[in-house]
Amino acid sequence: MGSLDIIAMVAALMLMFAAVVAKVLSAQFLGNTRRKIARISHDRQQVLSRLKMAQNQRQVVEHNKASLQTKRNKLLKRMNHLKRELGAMAKEEEARRQRAEMRKVES
Repeated sequence: MGSLDIIAMVAALMLMFAAVVAKVLSAQFLGNTRRKIARISHDRQQVLSRLKMAQNQRQVVEHNKASLQTKRNKLLKRMNHLKRELGAMAKEEEARRQRAEMRKVES
């Protein structure tokens, strides 16, 4: 074997070693990337879950608000009706009082 063959073998061994090192480094990089993707995916799912809960709470609040508004409107209508009735009753009472005074004056 000549010195050229030895140099070629050493170069081939170095290239094989470099390929193994590159493979190990790329495997580590790929593993790190997969872990980061898994972590980000997990975080994304948590955020989406919290968003869904917030949307549900908002829907409940809106439903409760609409329900309370409906109740308020009904109570306002009833209150206005009762005020009209009370006003009519007061007018009737005033009319009775005036008639009673007229009777006293006439008698």
